[in-house]
Amino acid sequence: MKNRFRFLLLLVSGTLNLLLNAQTRIKFEGLTIKDETAFFKGKPFNGVSVSTYDDQTMREEVWWKNGLIDGVKTEYYQGAGVHARITFKENQRYGGFTYYYRNGQSKLKGTYVRNVLQDTLWCWYQNGNLQYLHIYDQGVRTGRILTWFNNGAPEQVCQLVGGKPHGAMYNYYADSSIRSIIHYNRGVREGSAYQWHNTGCMAEEAYYKNGMQDSAHRVYDNLRCQLIKSGYYRKGAKEGVFMQFDFLGDSLTLETWRNNQRNGPYISWLNGKREIEGAYQNGKPHGYWIYGKESHYQWREGEYDEGIQIGTWWYYDSQGRKLMKQVFDDNGNLLEEKIFKKI
Repeated sequence: MKNRFRFLLLLVSGTLNLLLNAQTRIKFEGLTIKDETAFFKGKPFNGVSVSTYDDQTMREEVWWKNGLIDGVKTEYYQGAGVHARITFKENQRYGGFTYYYRNGQSKLKGTYVRNVLQDTLWCWYQNGNLQYLHIYDQGVRTGRILTWFNNGAPEQVCQLVGGKPHGAMYNYYADSSIRSIIHYNRGVREGSAYQWHNTGCMAEEAYYKNGMQDSAHRVYDNLRCQLIKSGYYRKGAKEGVFMQFDFLGDSLTLETWRNNQRNGPYISWLNGKREIEGAYQNGKPHGYWIYGKESHYQWREGEYDEGIQIGTWWYYDSQGRKLMKQVFDDNGNLLEEKIFKKI
């Protein structure tokens, strides 16, 4: 008799629990949200809310306690498949979370503590290969950062301090060949910065101090590993002679800089011969200049006074015959112009 009574009690208790659980699973539209708290029939809601897409497939399932999101919030792709599972505590993301691709493969997985990321964050490509691995300390990325290409080859390796790169940052091409090695001091470039072409040739070398280029700067072509640009920086400003070369190593241009302004000789070459020749002062053409000396394109010559044409200027055709003569005063005003007849 006692056993039968106990059985009936358990049966009734189980039925009541089922009824209570059925009552706590409602449509999200049935809730009233006030001051970030959900109410149902005037009381803070305890249970599960669900929402659906227009086609009535599941959109979202949320667990509530005392009117606050508390438990697992599950988001779904339209039609089928879980998009995300996120753990909450009293309306804050607190605990593990996972995002998924439509094929069910995990996309992103990590942990929140009071709405900020904590510990390891994992991210995968859709094929299951790791994309990156980041470590967080109270929402700030720290420690070793690893990133991979879709094919599983490493893409980037660096160390972070306070969310900023510190020490050498290594970057790679998808075939695992080195792309760059750049040194940082808490997010500021400091020391050498080397880059390579995917052919294996050096692409660029530079040196930094307190985030500014300071020392030699060189650029190389991707086939012959030939130097094509060179110059020098001091505290981030161009200083001294800057050269450009073609892929055979022949000079193309020479510029002289002082404190980030062109100041001094300027020469450009064409077919190994001087095409343009002159000088700058305080960033402006100054002194005698000649243009088109080799190509004879817009061939002309004359004098500047800090960017202002002065004195006599001569203009020639492609055969070296005079086309025009202009005379300017010291303020750049045109005083005389004579056009020569073509032969």
